[in-house]
Amino acid sequence: MLRIVFFIWCGLLLGACRSEMHPEIYVRIAGAKKDFPTTLCIGGREFSITLDSVGSAVFVLPALPGLSEGELRHGVYRLPLLIEPDRGFEVYMSLLPDDFGAEFTGAGALKNEIWNGKYFRSFTDSLYGLEEEAFLAFTKESREADRRMLDSLGKNESFTALMEKKAGLSVLERLVRYPERHAGMTGKPDFLPSESYRSYVEEYFKEQEMASKQETYRRLLTEWIDMCIARKLPGGDSFREFLIRIGYADTSFQQPVEQQ
Repeated sequence: MLRIVFFIWCGLLLGACRSEMHPEIYVRIAGAKKDFPTTLCIGGREFSITLDSVGSAVFVLPALPGLSEGELRHGVYRLPLLIEPDRGFEVYMSLLPDDFGAEFTGAGALKNEIWNGKYFRSFTDSLYGLEEEAFLAFTKESREADRRMLDSLGKNESFTALMEKKAGLSVLERLVRYPERHAGMTGKPDFLPSESYRSYVEEYFKEQEMASKQETYRRLLTEWIDMCIARKLPGGDSFREFLIRIGYADTSFQQPVEQQ
C-alpha cells in the first residue's frame, strides 16, 4: 500500500513540475478569419496554432531559457507578447471593428500589458503637427515619465532591461518620423529639422546603442541618414552620395576616442 501511495505521489509531483516548466497560453481571437493562418512566435521560433470553431486554442509552451519576446499573429495582425518560462496567461484578441484591441489575464498578464504600452503615456499622430520645440519637449517629458514607471517595477532587471530597450526604440522611431510627418501635416514639403533637433536625435541614437543589433534600430538609422543627406543631393551621383552617407554616419554617430 505504501508503495502505491509513493508512486501516486511521484506522479503528482512530476505532473506539477511539467506544468510549472511548460505553462500554457490560452488564445481567444474574436473575429478570426478561417482562411487566415494563426501562429505564435517565440524567440525566433514559429509555431502553428489551430483555432476551434469559436476562435480559441491552448498552446503548451516549450522549454525556454528565460524571458523571451514573442508575437501572436493572425493573418496581417500582430500582437507583441512577453513570455516567461514558468508563467502562463490568457490573451483575448479582438479584431472586431467596434472592439479592436487585446486583453490579458493570468500570471503573466501584467508584464504583457506593460509590454504593449498600457502604462506608458499615450501618443497620437496629431502630435506630429506640433512645432519642433514643443514636439521635443513632449518627447523628453514622456521619456522621463516612462523611466519613472519602469523604476517602479522593482528589481526585475531582465524585464526592465527589455522594456527600456523597447521604449527607447519607440521614442527613436517617433523622432525619426517627425520631419516627414510634420512636413505632410503642416503643408511644408521642404521642412527640415533644425541643427539642434538633428543633434538631439544623433545623441539619442548613441544612447540606444544597446539596441544597435536589432533590425528596427538599423532601419531607423538608415531612414535618418536618408532624410539628412538625400534631400540635399537630389539626383546626385550615387557613388558620391554613398561616400557622403558613410562620412555622415562616421562623424555623427561614432563615439569620440578619449585622448590618453
